[in-house]
Amino acid sequence: MVGRGSFTNSFPLFGYSLNDYSELFEEHLELLLKVRASEKVTWRGGHRPAIHDLGVYPRSVQDSLPVWVGTGGRPESAIRAGELGLPIEAVSASLVLPINQC
Repeated sequence: MVGRGSFTNSFPLFGYSLNDYSELFEEHLELLLKVRASEKVTWRGGHRPAIHDLGVYPRSVQDSLPVWVGTGGRPESAIRAGELGLPIEAVSASLVLPINQC
């Protein structure tokens, strides 16, 4: 399950800017899908060091690691999932408890 998430408090801890919120998700999802597709990965993005012919282990026991897009109902999330051929897990906002009730 992948998703952009609604809690952004950790961004500064990892040196990320909230201005890059969507771009970071797109980039990380692209990398995950490359890792899923190939044992060795070559990849370049804008927010982490490049990877050149790096093996990623252990590999998934399934033929293809299942990746679902979690969404709170934003149309952009559904469009992204559809373009990538990924299934969606929609979460209703009424089912999400405030953090102080967890």
